[in-house]
Amino acid sequence: MTEKEDSYQILLFNYVHYNKEYESGHLNTINNYNRYEAFIHNNDLEVVLNVKNIKSGNYQVTKYFLNRNSGSVYDSWIEIGAPSQIKDEIYEYLKAKEKMFMKIERTQIENDYSINEIINPHGAVFIELKKI
Repeated sequence: MTEKEDSYQILLFNYVHYNKEYESGHLNTINNYNRYEAFIHNNDLEVVLNVKNIKSGNYQVTKYFLNRNSGSVYDSWIEIGAPSQIKDEIYEYLKAKEKMFMKIERTQIENDYSINEIINPHGAVFIELKKI
């Protein structure tokens, strides 16, 4: 968590470590179309966090979600059939998929803020609290 003037930034992520087979150099579990078999688990992570000592006031809370369904060009490429040639229309489509899902809400904060997020494997959530 960082603080800058009247805003706070929080980064949450679900790190998934690769398996022993991949670590020892055996790459037979992955290929161009399947990169996730090299990881130990693929479980969602629930993060419950209570952030204290925040300046009281009205805040805009902006959340950005990066995961296999939001912001992952690789997964979008797989989803459309993994074309070997990426030109024009396909390029523009994939370029648009790099954008993360964003959610904005306004809330009154009185000294603390509670966060409860489910984060997909390899996913991240960036949260900005900005005083308004």
